Amino acid sequence: MRPVRLMKVFVTRRIPPEGRAALAQAPDCEVEQWDSDEPIPNKELERGVAGAHGLLCLLSERVDKKLLDTAGPNLKVISTLSVGVDHLALDEIKKRGIRVGYTPDVLTDATAELAVSLLLTTCRRLPEAIEEVKNGGWTSWKPLWLCGYGLTGSTVGIIGLGRIGPGDSQCPRMLSGAPGLIWTHRVGAKEKSDLYGFCPGTTGADRCVCHFCGWKHLSKSV
Repeated sequence: MRPVRLMKVFVTRRIPPEGRAALAQAPDCEVEQWDSDEPIPNKELERGVAGAHGLLCLLSERVDKKLLDTAGPNLKVISTLSVGVDHLALDEIKKRGIRVGYTPDVLTDATAELAVSLLLTTCRRLPEAIEEVKNGGWTSWKPLWLCGYGLTGSTVGIIGLGRIGPGDSQCPRMLSGAPGLIWTHRVGAKEKSDLYGFCPGTTGADRCVCHFCGWKHLSKSV
């Protein structure tokens, strides 16, 4: 009987133990992992992916034509521990018949909650207050000191109503008594070219939260 040839799976970072255990239980897989919480150097990435049948990567690893050539024809599956896939050369991957897995919706609620947390943090001037407590600036209660602004009764503008925007719209309702909401529709291919057009739609908002991908578009709109 011929020995079973194991399929090589290369993992580019430490991952949650549940994921590692699932890979370890696959009888036909030989798993190699870059055992660090820091991004893998390109040289190590190229070494690890060479001859691999599967690649489990993060958004910090750019999977382009060069890396795919280095991997060779064995590579059949790429899984990325991320919602976004901007780091993957999807057209090139599709040409080679490689399947792609990603994690949509996993962080939708968490990201919406963090966005609302940042909104509350800035409105209530929490970073300044924490710093004052640390450096001894807080002495006693003062009626007007670091009061900030509340969300109750305010209008929150949401730019980019994709997966996360609706989550934002639910969090303020729970936190501050159903404030008014203004939002723009989902950012599509046409709208990405002129995100300035979205900002006037939120001129009636007291606070604004932005959700759209791409640093280029973000820097243009702020």
